[in-house]
Amino acid sequence: MKKKIIFVSLTLILFAGCSKKTYTGSIYLVGFMLGASGIPEQEYIENQALPKDLMKQIQYGTEVIVEKDNVIEVYDYNYGRRSSKKNEHKPFKLKTSRIDLLNNTLYTIKKSLNSESYIGGKKPDEVILPYLNDETYFQYFGKLNKDEFPNKLLNFDLHLIAPIYDSFDKIYLDYSNETSPKVLNPNSLNISKTFDETNSKTEIIYEKSPIKYEKGGSIRYSLGNTGVPSWIQNAEYPICPKNGDKMKFLIAFDLCESKEEINLEYSSFKIDKDSERYFKNLDFWGCGSIYIFINPKTKVVCYFLQNT
Repeated sequence: MKKKIIFVSLTLILFAGCSKKTYTGSIYLVGFMLGASGIPEQEYIENQALPKDLMKQIQYGTEVIVEKDNVIEVYDYNYGRRSSKKNEHKPFKLKTSRIDLLNNTLYTIKKSLNSESYIGGKKPDEVILPYLNDETYFQYFGKLNKDEFPNKLLNFDLHLIAPIYDSFDKIYLDYSNETSPKVLNPNSLNISKTFDETNSKTEIIYEKSPIKYEKGGSIRYSLGNTGVPSWIQNAEYPICPKNGDKMKFLIAFDLCESKEEINLEYSSFKIDKDSERYFKNLDFWGCGSIYIFINPKTKVVCYFLQNT
């Protein structure tokens, strides 16, 4: 047991960039799409790498076999089991010292009995929703307490706000004023109205559900996860429009297969039978996820949706 602990520690130190030696062994990733989404392999591996002991919780994963910093083989992984068939992939050089498994961990999100972080809930009076135009509705859907968050990325209490009932590309909110975020990209934002019922004066309130973070656990059946993004479609790593830095993955919520629903408490418009399925529970475009990235330096937060 002692030898195993020493081996794991040395492996983590290597990936944290503390060693100048080359690496030989396996690197495990969340997701199947190495090189398939136009993301450079190095960038994808840096963002998607995960300790092996957490791979048993991942439905779709990848094992990258490295020999002296050269990737020589790639295999698909499914809930901790490696596929017997090797993927077709050209060998390439990898900068293993830039892969930090000390940060790339995994926490799944569950409901809690008592927490300062929550999903749903009524917008606090001091929070002012962003305004884009009279037709666009920004939904308040929770708060993340900085002191409860499992890594140091979150340096302020984040009120979760996005136009989740409209169709939109990436939206960047500037939280320099933490209770009154502003849209940074109004001119380039491609947003289209989906529901006639919603507008800038709409109010929809879902039950306030405190949340907790558990290390490991199944992403598929939780409320979401932090640490490493689990993509429904292609990987996307947004760039901060204020300083050009690559933003860090903060959290993703996916309520599609979770057994824990977030129920509607109030809406300012009448919900009929046709619209009930869209509003009776909080979700993100049906079987979809909302991905949230952050630049802690600028307090810019990026929201975007992916669905099946």
